[in-house]
Amino acid sequence: MMLAAAGCWSQIECGGNYCCAVRRGDGSVACWGLSRFGGATPPPGLTGVQMVASWIATCAVLSPGGTVTCWGDNTFGQLAVPSGLAGVTYIDASMHNTMCAVQGSGMVTCWGYNGDYGNAIPPPRLPPAKAVALGGEFSCALSVAGTVTCWGYNYGDPVSPSNDLTNVTAISAGEYHACALKADTTVVCWGNNGLGQLDVPAGLTGVDAIGAGPYGTCALTGSGSVVCWGQAAQPDLAPGQQVDQLNTNANGITTCVALLGSTIKCSGRFGNGNPPPTC
Repeated sequence: MMLAAAGCWSQIECGGNYCCAVRRGDGSVACWGLSRFGGATPPPGLTGVQMVASWIATCAVLSPGGTVTCWGDNTFGQLAVPSGLAGVTYIDASMHNTMCAVQGSGMVTCWGYNGDYGNAIPPPRLPPAKAVALGGEFSCALSVAGTVTCWGYNYGDPVSPSNDLTNVTAISAGEYHACALKADTTVVCWGNNGLGQLDVPAGLTGVDAIGAGPYGTCALTGSGSVVCWGQAAQPDLAPGQQVDQLNTNANGITTCVALLGSTIKCSGRFGNGNPPPTC
């Protein structure tokens, strides 16, 4: 079951100490929170944004053309968008400042921090992808066929899901774990479980979207409710409030949600005292 109506915001993305949200319609970006390196300060007049990815730098996919523009910190070359990169349909950023983008052809291109195990170098013969999810020092790609391929290193914990994971529709990654949303609306997670990151609530189904923070994950259901596990803040919602978008990626224990309408609400350590924008 999908939500009957869409709210004002098409996406929320939270970085280390700040969040950005993309407005439906004109694709403009509003950011709030703390940003030592300028990641929360979009270029003036920025519109036509399809989606953003951030940590201490922010990158945006622009429409038309699917080109990428980035701003903020450039310590690891996060702002050095590869020459000629266009036709991008999906982008993600890691907490270690790697950026990966998926082009319409299914090709994955990464830049920024590469670690000791090549998390910014997609493996050869990677199947055509439709999405990516970046962990601490590992990266995963969701293929058009619904399978998941991961590369890099996860400090002794599994980088890749079990070989029989198929029919995946979305993926999201934290620092040491990743989760996949399947076509049957259930969720599967793998990696480190030190803080309950893999403890998907029993019987959880009807999930429309997932968002993994560093040490936990939240799921958005078709009824507009949010369920979290691990070290992820459960949104403080009033009875009957429905959620349209969610992100769980700020400082590990914060969840920001966009309610149906124009309101963004953040719960947890980050966001308190930093009012998010209205549409």
